[in-house]
Amino acid sequence: MKILLTASPGTGKSTIIDSVVRRFPGSKGGIVAREILNESGERTGFTAVDQNGAARQFMHRTESPDAASIGGLFNVDLDALDNFVVPALSLCRSQNLQLIYVDEIGRAQARSAAFLELVRVLLSADNSLLGSIVFEDEPWSLEFKQHAEVILLPVTLANRSFLPDILLAAYKEADAFAALNTRQKQAVSAFLKHFLDCGQFMAARKLFTNAIGYVSEQKIEITEEKAALKSFRISGQSRAHELVWHRDTDSFVCDCDLSNGRGEFADAPEVCSHQMSVQLLELA
Repeated sequence: MKILLTASPGTGKSTIIDSVVRRFPGSKGGIVAREILNESGERTGFTAVDQNGAARQFMHRTESPDAASIGGLFNVDLDALDNFVVPALSLCRSQNLQLIYVDEIGRAQARSAAFLELVRVLLSADNSLLGSIVFEDEPWSLEFKQHAEVILLPVTLANRSFLPDILLAAYKEADAFAALNTRQKQAVSAFLKHFLDCGQFMAARKLFTNAIGYVSEQKIEITEEKAALKSFRISGQSRAHELVWHRDTDSFVCDCDLSNGRGEFADAPEVCSHQMSVQLLELA
């Protein structure tokens, strides 16, 4: 599973990645960029830090910008990128870690051809990847943002507090996600983006904690099939649920509390995991 977060600076991408990495139970490693501030709180550069705490500064504030400077304010140390950042990430891949994180894939890092090539490799590898990428559509960034394996997620003030739990759930089910076919993976990506856009954060989390598992563990049974409808029984975590798909209107009716707005969900009914699982099954 490859997820890249994007947003304007200061929205919370790094905080989200930190939270997911800290709580992820499997093997993990990667690189994060930390800003360097002087005594006045002014940003003077950035340091790359690996999973073991080793660090090397790769951006320096300067009064004499060079050809590779960022915004005329920071010079980029290509040697630090090529001989610290790239080897650290390459080691994570060679160790076959379950989760590799890259915070960030930005304008400074893009100055390094070796770094960009390594990102290409990571996006095609079996390891899960969590990263952040420059918000603006830089020409070089579109290759990664539009990569077939990437789920590109905008971070907003509305969703940023919910994203750590959702992403953690996603990475815990990375193997089940990998077993889906291409159309199912595309549907999962579309579901996730839609739920984040419309504020259905419970549904976004249940997409991974429940729906994908119902499909991969074959917990869905067709109980009736007619021209106008199709009925299913889904063996949920606590009990079986009945769902009817009305084909003529492409609508779903489930007996669960979430989709009907009952109990703890009375104020906020959302798309339920049973409906999602059936929609994914139909793409098999």
